[in-house]
Amino acid sequence: MKKRGLAAWPAALLILFTIPAVPAQALAAPTLPSPGGGGKVGEVRHQSWSKRAFTSTPTTRTTSPRLAPLSNSSQFLQDPSFSAGPNGTAWQKSSNGGRTLIDGSHPRTASYSVDLCQNAANCADGVAQLITRPGYIFSATLTYWFTVRSPGDPTACNDLLQIGMQQPSAGPSYGVTYCPDWNGAPYVQDSIDETLFLRNMQSQTGEVYVVVQAFTDSGGASRFWVDDITLEIVWGTPPSEPTGLLAEPHNG
Repeated sequence: MKKRGLAAWPAALLILFTIPAVPAQALAAPTLPSPGGGGKVGEVRHQSWSKRAFTSTPTTRTTSPRLAPLSNSSQFLQDPSFSAGPNGTAWQKSSNGGRTLIDGSHPRTASYSVDLCQNAANCADGVAQLITRPGYIFSATLTYWFTVRSPGDPTACNDLLQIGMQQPSAGPSYGVTYCPDWNGAPYVQDSIDETLFLRNMQSQTGEVYVVVQAFTDSGGASRFWVDDITLEIVWGTPPSEPTGLLAEPHNG
């Protein structure tokens, strides 16, 4: 199968996480459209591809030895392995069926993982975490493990898993879609280069969501697990500025 891609998901498919992080049982389900009708638009990664990380090819800059950039590397996500369980507050949860989205049904490590759709028809489930982007980014890599159980049609891709980043209030997004051709595969590690997306984001506050979401059609019978999500950012002083200026991250 060939790679099909645009740089972003359609805004109509994205679950919007605009409320404070609270336990799952306190959330009202969002009103969301059903997937399909072009919902798989975005970079679609098929199981038949060679295993490799997608890269957005950041622009290379030449620096002066006297103004060498000062950088720092940080992992920006709280509770990356969902160890706090279903009542943890690091991840916001949203389900149109009231499902518990962090559970112990099929973790890769520790005791819990994200568990989306759970064989439900017309599902729209997702978890998200809000972070604040540091001032200047040298590189940003979103890494995760996922596994899919789905008898759906991989060509239609109406049952799908999406992972990536989204700016608040239905802003631009950059992510990857996985279709049912991943059915039955064990946990697979993948990653997304989010460098250019974060550099170019227009959010005045620097806030941006890491989003994991899944959708199914009326046939249901699909389930998606995701675990061990990390966002590694190398950040610091731009090459053209004095090394004493270091942007600090501020994460909630």
